[in-house]
Amino acid sequence: MRRPLLAGALAVACIVHASSARATGPRCADRPGEGTSVRVPIQGPADFGVPQDACARTAVHLEGRAALLVATEDFYGSVLLGAALRGTAALPWADSWVSLYVTGLEARYVANATLDAWKTSVGAGAVGGHVPLGALGPVAFVGHARALLPSERSFANARRYGVEPGITSRWAPTEWFQILGSLASPSTWTVNPGRSLYRWDPTLGVDVLFRPYRWLGASYGASLRPLESVDPRVQVRFYPYRGLTIALGAAFPMLGRDRTDASGALSVGWDGL
Repeated sequence: MRRPLLAGALAVACIVHASSARATGPRCADRPGEGTSVRVPIQGPADFGVPQDACARTAVHLEGRAALLVATEDFYGSVLLGAALRGTAALPWADSWVSLYVTGLEARYVANATLDAWKTSVGAGAVGGHVPLGALGPVAFVGHARALLPSERSFANARRYGVEPGITSRWAPTEWFQILGSLASPSTWTVNPGRSLYRWDPTLGVDVLFRPYRWLGASYGASLRPLESVDPRVQVRFYPYRGLTIALGAAFPMLGRDRTDASGALSVGWDGL
């Protein structure tokens, strides 16, 4: 039962240790928001499947998020509200960094033809390691491995474990324009005394980032979760003072089994501590 958690911890340790190879690629500019994809939560725990950063930085962000599902033909609907603290810390070698995701309370409201109810619980956290893998011409690649932390209290008699290896690419032909690609392979195990449920949710994404002014940026992208959905997303970012960052984004899952109508996120933090 503990093997998935141990495997995740081993993957994180290996990818951080791999930074000793000192793989290098096109350098990131020293400014807030550089190499950051559109961060809007989907349905994975601890933002599994959400594109990761492509640049090393020390930063902290407080994020609020929400998701809405309205299925009138099935007399069903749900609302999810939550908050999380997300931080990264740059390491002193090879442009590597570690990440930490600490979730707060998550509240879900569910209603159907016969009942409606609220449930509040603590969600899953995650720890990760990120290291540059090198470059192909002007495109730089960063690998990461993340593992769930045992903070989740969503299940009454079960425990969920998970790991997420992935790669992020970055092409920045100008200071105001860049394209980020992402590939992640989240795996989770939900274990209870009677059985174990395994879930694999590979995610492929691309984001286009515009930064016409020092204080303003906009990002557009989409992710593909095979059989689950295609997730178009958009985010507007403001940088009013030094490292202060304010980001507002939304995603709209479609064309799959995920019937969520829309999800959104508001992030406030400091980039470049």
